[in-house]
Amino acid sequence: MKNIEIGKKIKIIKKDFEIEGFIIPKPELYEEDFILVKLYNGYNIGIEIDENTKIIELGEKIKVGEFPKAEIIKNSNLKNISLIHTGGTIASKIDYSTQAVSPAIQPEELFYIFPELKNIANVERTILLFNIASEDMLPKNWIKIAEAAYKEINDKEIFGVIISHGTDTMHFTSAALSFFIRNLNKPIILTGAQRSSDRASSDAKMNFICSSYAAISNIAEVGIVMHASSNDDFCYFHRGTKVRKFHTTRRDAFKSVNDKPIAKIYYDGKIEIINKNYKERNENRPELKAFFDERVAMLKFYPNSRPEIIDILVNNFDIRGIVIEASGLGHVATNNEKSWIPYIKKNDNTLFAITSQCIFGRVHPYVYTNTRILSNLENVVFCEDMLSEVAYVKLGWLLAQEKDLKKLKELMLTNFANEINYISYYED
Repeated sequence: MKNIEIGKKIKIIKKDFEIEGFIIPKPELYEEDFILVKLYNGYNIGIEIDENTKIIELGEKIKVGEFPKAEIIKNSNLKNISLIHTGGTIASKIDYSTQAVSPAIQPEELFYIFPELKNIANVERTILLFNIASEDMLPKNWIKIAEAAYKEINDKEIFGVIISHGTDTMHFTSAALSFFIRNLNKPIILTGAQRSSDRASSDAKMNFICSSYAAISNIAEVGIVMHASSNDDFCYFHRGTKVRKFHTTRRDAFKSVNDKPIAKIYYDGKIEIINKNYKERNENRPELKAFFDERVAMLKFYPNSRPEIIDILVNNFDIRGIVIEASGLGHVATNNEKSWIPYIKKNDNTLFAITSQCIFGRVHPYVYTNTRILSNLENVVFCEDMLSEVAYVKLGWLLAQEKDLKKLKELMLTNFANEINYISYYED
């Protein structure tokens, strides 16, 4: 095969088709007679080269390993925003010399990826906090994100903050920030991408552009801004404590639960408020309460589950708070040989927060006999329509500040960030 320099623009002519693109390095799994080509639409394709394949070099070349930059001029008529990068693909670049993804953290790089930004806002600061997959996020990372976001919103020149984040655990982080930063006065937006930025179907650009409009909006909430449907029509602004990821790959993976999204945000900047229960931009002085006691756990009840796991968690790991994803309205095995009731009762220094694995709807302690039995235990609290993930984050946050069990139960049912809706919303 003709030795063609990496980065060169070429045309490949075969018997059945012709394509044009750029030569990029191929992984080791590719055989010698294959080349890897980046097409103009963003997709990569591997092509077998044989004696009937014609390759024409077109002269143009891309610089592999170097990400292009756009010249930016600060517009005094636009508002300033900050970007905090924590990981994920939304504001990332691909280095084809290593096949690795790394964050585009300079404003010049961001304006190249998202040129529309020059008409929306000035990216005053870009902060590379860390670059980790969302499944590797720990409570200590939530605290660092909260500290960085808190610093930015206290800058009078900054109108809002965007946090790029991997999608898998983004809703845990949005819940943490909702509790960690009190008296919020500006938008804090988390966003990500379900599909990488080098794919034609990537959702990165629209999510970031809509997030930029959200960051300068009048909505002073922690929220997640992502595609509202599988089309490129608009994004939703989801409240940070009422949202979760529902799908592994769809671009509209995030849905609000038991609540309406706060707003629809369109690519052209139009913002349509659809839930009037939100906090507006204000002159509050935010307060940072970024605490988390890691002695919390989540358990899922299922038929034939082993309640002995409770003893293991409490005795071996000193767990002081357990969120139980119960069935239906809040049930666990009660009247059989694998009843959870004795194990919950005897671990009376641990608070058990009951949520439902149904996702939509709420738990209720008084509809059935078995839930009444569970709710009568002094170390049990039924968490209304709170999401399990939110209850987990909230319980860890409260345990870092309060040890009294009775007070903890009261605080779990105190609405700090609209995590509880007393009338739940459900859309067919």
